[in-house]
Amino acid sequence: MDYKKCYLYLLICLYSGISLGQVKADIQSEMLNSIPREKAFIEINDEVLVAGEPLYYKLFCLIQNDNTFSKISKIAYVELIDKEYNKLFKHKIKLEKGIAYGDFFIPPNVNTGNYKLVGYTQWMNNNKTEQFFQKDIYIINPFISSTDRTKDPNLESNTSIVDIKLRDELLPLIDIENSELNTDSKIYEPRSKAVLNLNGVASNGSYVLSIRKTNVLKYDSFVNKEGSLLKDTIINTSREFCLPELRGEIISGQVFFKENNEVAVDKTITLSIPDKNYIYKNVLTDESGRFIFNLRENYFSEKCFLQVMDSNPENFKIVLDDKSFRYDKNLVFNEIQLDVNTEKWLRAESVSNQVENAYNVVKLDSTVIKMQPNSFFESSSISYKLDDYARFPTVRETFVEVVEGAAIRKKKDKYSFKIYFYEGYENYPFADYEPLVLFDGVLVQDNQYLIDYDPYKIDEVNLVKGSYFYGPKIFNGIIDIRTKKTNVFSSNSQEFKGLHYLELDLVQNKKIYYSPNYGVNFGNQLKRIPDYRRQLLWQPNITLNGENEPIEFYTSDVEGIYEITLKGYTNSGVYLTKKGYFEVKNKSN
Repeated sequence: MDYKKCYLYLLICLYSGISLGQVKADIQSEMLNSIPREKAFIEINDEVLVAGEPLYYKLFCLIQNDNTFSKISKIAYVELIDKEYNKLFKHKIKLEKGIAYGDFFIPPNVNTGNYKLVGYTQWMNNNKTEQFFQKDIYIINPFISSTDRTKDPNLESNTSIVDIKLRDELLPLIDIENSELNTDSKIYEPRSKAVLNLNGVASNGSYVLSIRKTNVLKYDSFVNKEGSLLKDTIINTSREFCLPELRGEIISGQVFFKENNEVAVDKTITLSIPDKNYIYKNVLTDESGRFIFNLRENYFSEKCFLQVMDSNPENFKIVLDDKSFRYDKNLVFNEIQLDVNTEKWLRAESVSNQVENAYNVVKLDSTVIKMQPNSFFESSSISYKLDDYARFPTVRETFVEVVEGAAIRKKKDKYSFKIYFYEGYENYPFADYEPLVLFDGVLVQDNQYLIDYDPYKIDEVNLVKGSYFYGPKIFNGIIDIRTKKTNVFSSNSQEFKGLHYLELDLVQNKKIYYSPNYGVNFGNQLKRIPDYRRQLLWQPNITLNGENEPIEFYTSDVEGIYEITLKGYTNSGVYLTKKGYFEVKNKSN
């Protein structure tokens, strides 16, 4: 089986609703041997950070055997974990041509210590070794008193102590004149403009540019500064085979009958993410009761609801697949020992962070938001904005007097909705099919709930007339009811029986990170705002192509030596790193 055939098989799995359980063992083996495996590599702004400042990162998702950018996974995950394997954060980031980036503000309530930054994709879950990337991060928190960090003879033999000290001298260690990256000057005044030209410094590829005050700390040489793949780690192979998130995020699981715990075969299961522009999907379970949803769309709500389409949806239970990454808990966390001479430096760093955060409201990053698409049915046949009509005290009266073409019928003790769209409708071949009734994007199976709902809270009713084929189902039209607040459902909603709640992690929005402009037209606005930035610039999306515009930035009020780093991969998979230095100094001193 060649790579193209495997790739096609994956597409069929994702688009036809074939479950993970149907990917047979021999096919799994062929796929793992034929489809390139991925690895992650992360660049960050610094290894030692103080509480109250941001951690910036860029993740490269690469093909394992040649380091070229992967086109397989579209979602990656980044976690920061402590020695108890608690997560300070877990970010879901969208990959574009194997690249994604994000940031995390280190809060003032974290403990001083060694943390691990971990990066991976779900496709890496199938690797038996070298499955994820990990990097040491050291956080110092001056706001929380630390325990005595002298070396404890009772510590396990594999526990290492990292002594963090101040350098005796910094300037003699750096050759400012012979830099690989050069600005238009070697010495700048505070708040002055600097220009960096990147043409000719590196081959075409994707890079991250960081300009940061040089780290005055030194610590043991064994510290993993570059980060690495964790080797010789065996995963739990008894867990379900993981398909790559080839077109977007995958939500999968299995459906059972509650009564006897048997799998529910050929059952339609629905997924809804309520919002102004909600997301609705439905798929069919296979012979193992398994299902897959593929979320390609952007969404902005953590709330997700699943239910089985059935006259008695409460008779089923939905068990979601565990998407947590499979790293064994055998990472080595180093103990930190701070030198007493770092106290003065640490106090200055802390004050700078506090001042910067106090003026954060005028130094905000710009968020690049990709808008959520319109409803899956694209456009309605007719829309009724209820405030444009006379209001009626019940939903039933509203449908009789306002919503033309749709009706509510009562048979025995049950209500049903119908859509009529032409004369002689009774002879229409799908006349006996039910419409799809959605309430803020959530499938309504208990029509009594809608009948009893307060119509004054409803914003609009949209109708899609005619037969509608969606997933494994055929509907006689769509009745789309939206409330004014679009927040009817919550995690503990009891409105509908059989409603299963899932809290989603939102995909991190991309940002354009703040950089001030002290030019003639802008400087007066910022003149009275303190500028204690030590991170002068962080640009994670540098793409070199030989014709790059010069990069302009402004220095801050913080004097000292600054390091420019350009790191990344060429289009052919070669890792490159370049460095340069300049000094910020008040010449009048």
